[in-house]
Amino acid sequence: MPFSNRDILAEGTGFLDKETKSASFIMRSELNDSYYETPISQECEGRVRMNLKHGFMHMQYIDENTCKFKVIINVDMKISLAQGWVGKMVMNKVVKAWIYKISSQAENFKDTEFAKRLIKNPIYRLIAKRLDIEFPDQDDVLSG
Repeated sequence: MPFSNRDILAEGTGFLDKETKSASFIMRSELNDSYYETPISQECEGRVRMNLKHGFMHMQYIDENTCKFKVIINVDMKISLAQGWVGKMVMNKVVKAWIYKISSQAENFKDTEFAKRLIKNPIYRLIAKRLDIEFPDQDDVLSG
């Protein structure tokens, strides 16, 4: 795998918001020379150190068993032009064709037995709610 030899180190700062029961963190790769008094090596043999240009992480308490988590990052993966060209080609050709194939099959999914089982299962309704996805009403699908 072309990215299995990559690592990233980042540090940042955060703040707590008691009103919304959330914590937010801003991160970047501009590190000090040590981490809790342990020296940080700038180069690791056989590894490529990526650069986190900007990073933001937000966590919010939902209930005693659940939290919502969001991460936004801008990373320089330090890949060569050839790897970038290959990745871009794969994304433009292979992945697009795959997405079109799956989306064309999605229309056939609505009235299947599998779709009806998903709608009956409360975990999928919970996931849809957390992701703010409109989930069909169980009675509408099961009666139709």
